[in-house]
Amino acid sequence: MFMRKDIFDNYLIKLREFLEADDFRAIDYSLEYIYATVPEKERSEMEDILQEVTLYSELREKEYKDAALDLIKVFEGTLSGKE
Repeated sequence: MFMRKDIFDNYLIKLREFLEADDFRAIDYSLEYIYATVPEKERSEMEDILQEVTLYSELREKEYKDAALDLIKVFEGTLSGKE
């Protein structure tokens, strides 16, 4: 549980902000940083989100942004026990 909260606090809050702002430079930088520095075990906890964010970054289609934001919301809900 603690690890998931760290993932949310350290990565997903910022990714959500960047998605909401359509800040593609920050999205790309964040993805590069996460894939280069975050251990596989932690990355696997947010893999579905990272895939949607990557698709949005590459294709710029709103459906991927919405899916990523929804997944982040679900992830956040699991931290407090309300999924």
